[in-house]
Amino acid sequence: MAIALTVPWDMSPEQEKELRAAEAFWAVLHGSVAKLALDGRAQIADPDVDECFLFDIGYSVMWRFRERGWVGGELDVRLSRLDGLLDRLSDDRGAWNDEAIVSMPLWEEVRVEARACLPLMADEPYFDFMGSGPEA
Repeated sequence: MAIALTVPWDMSPEQEKELRAAEAFWAVLHGSVAKLALDGRAQIADPDVDECFLFDIGYSVMWRFRERGWVGGELDVRLSRLDGLLDRLSDDRGAWNDEAIVSMPLWEEVRVEARACLPLMADEPYFDFMGSGPEA
């Protein structure tokens, strides 16, 4: 379901465009972290689990989220750790089968880190123009 976002009246068209782009990338990052947080059995049973592999797309524009105050402090550190863990998984050819996803300790580290990120991530931080998000 698409949400109509009301932007502040003093926002220029370019600022509004930037906000909407950041909003889309945040949704990708948040959705990816949520999929990565699932139990291993749930991950292999989820028909949409491929969304967890979109992490890099959302993470690639972390500067947008930092700039807007959506990410800072502990969340920034945890997302960086999660990125490093995912890099390690990407380098391991043995990590990409159902058995490994369920039982490999590195996959469990990814899930633990993703679960730690989720409570720090607002579902829709772009509705918070005053900077009172989860880490404020």
